Amino acid sequence: MVVSECISALKFIKDTIVTIKHESDTIEKIKTDNTQKVITFAKTLFVIKSSIELIIDVTEDMKEDSFNLDIAIILNLKLKIEEFLKILIKYREWTENIINGTCFVKCKTGCVNPPSKMDALINEAIDNSIDISQIILDIQTNTIGSAKDIHHPILKKVWVCGRGKNQLNDTQVSTTMLTETLYTMLEKEEGGTLFNPDYCKKMINSFIELLDGSLGTAPDGIISILELNKFEKTEENVKNVKGLLGFDKLPDKEAAVQIPIDFKPMCIDHSSGLEMPQKDDRYGSGFCNKMVHKHKIPSHKSPLFGIIIRCNVEDQGWGGTGHAQIRYSINGGNTMPMIIIWRDRNPSGNYEITLGPDKIKQEDELKLWLYCPGWNGWKCKMNSLEILGIYSHKQKETTEEHKEEHKDGVVGLNSLEIIRLYTNK
Repeated sequence: MVVSECISALKFIKDTIVTIKHESDTIEKIKTDNTQKVITFAKTLFVIKSSIELIIDVTEDMKEDSFNLDIAIILNLKLKIEEFLKILIKYREWTENIINGTCFVKCKTGCVNPPSKMDALINEAIDNSIDISQIILDIQTNTIGSAKDIHHPILKKVWVCGRGKNQLNDTQVSTTMLTETLYTMLEKEEGGTLFNPDYCKKMINSFIELLDGSLGTAPDGIISILELNKFEKTEENVKNVKGLLGFDKLPDKEAAVQIPIDFKPMCIDHSSGLEMPQKDDRYGSGFCNKMVHKHKIPSHKSPLFGIIIRCNVEDQGWGGTGHAQIRYSINGGNTMPMIIIWRDRNPSGNYEITLGPDKIKQEDELKLWLYCPGWNGWKCKMNSLEILGIYSHKQKETTEEHKEEHKDGVVGLNSLEIIRLYTNK
């Protein structure tokens, strides 16, 4: 296994560098001219420890042909760092005897290994190892490239796994690439089979759509490293792809439950003013806006795996497009971009977005907002709205159970009668 051997060798190199740093700290106490160059070199090596950890973190447990890991170079590097450590320990012991030993020990040490010999020995060892830092940096460039600048560990892996070997140092990728890579990684994470592939695709698409434009520019189908770094790390979302999408675990089978709503179409234009003041730097935050709907997500005895929002929206129908948008807020918080209206890309005006369980929970209050640029002639209109709760589906659920829920006022019987397995409509 080439990759596993490379990873094992890289771990050994990292551990050895830590030991070298420890040995150099011991030498540093001696404070002599002869040892200062050793201290400086050891500190230089210690700087690349983070690069090795990064390579290991991204490449470990990934498929064999994903990375440009050269086993011959890495094994030779392992031997080189190991040999330097041996000489460094010998030099440290000799220096301690010369400085701190008894008169007899000093004389014996100096006779067996005179200072000129030890000085030449350590200089030669440093010369032979001077290229270690550059080799590690080259390995980093050839394996993970610009992913080193991505803060989120899972998005690092997504970036590397989705890139061609000649694209590793690019700073932006298409949303299609990220979507396909996330799906492949999730599939592998779940043992090679997804029991709900359509639902997973919808969740991934929604995740990517919410990323696009998060930097303050109009969404363009391209995700940059800077946009990825706007996604905040949490203890839950750094574990795996499921966590990234907002799940502890995926439902074995999910059902989409129609949530009854009272909705009236609404239109705003460039003169409508701001009901929600600008509170962030996401694109469109300072546009004219107005709340179009609010709804408390009902309780249900089954776990909530998110909600689906389907709507028909339009802009003014002429001139520019791709700027009017629909946002959402939870429990009175700031509005978050959800849908960008692209008249030319989606002439029907029908949109669908999925908000995962990390974004909304049972009994949360959901608000939907229209956002319209303040440019003459611009409009934003929502014509229809449908909200569905995604719950773990129980195939043996009985009509009596439905009626009991209806009696408790949790979810109405009519809603449960139209429970349907989520499809890619």
